[in-house]
Amino acid sequence: KIEDGPTDQIRERYKSNIYEIKYRGVFDKVNRTLGSDYNVIEHSETEKANHLKVQYLNANTNNELLKTIIPVSEIISFEEIIPSMNDVFIKAVEESNKK
Repeated sequence: KIEDGPTDQIRERYKSNIYEIKYRGVFDKVNRTLGSDYNVIEHSETEKANHLKVQYLNANTNNELLKTIIPVSEIISFEEIIPSMNDVFIKAVEESNKK
């Protein structure tokens, strides 16, 4: 047995502060604004909107991330990526093997 408790609580413990943001704007401006406090994991553009997957570093908050991006873009959607139970299991096994 690796973990115990309600599924939502387990998934919450293993989250990694990754957010998916759909926005309108210029990626270069957004990327410069994010600076070294954030790690851009993915970025893609379509005719209608840009998609950004970003991880915040240095104990930032959701509101700080939004405050950083709002001046240089129009936010269409903002969603925290919570790991699946499969992802949690893989990470838990990897961590237990390190011990």
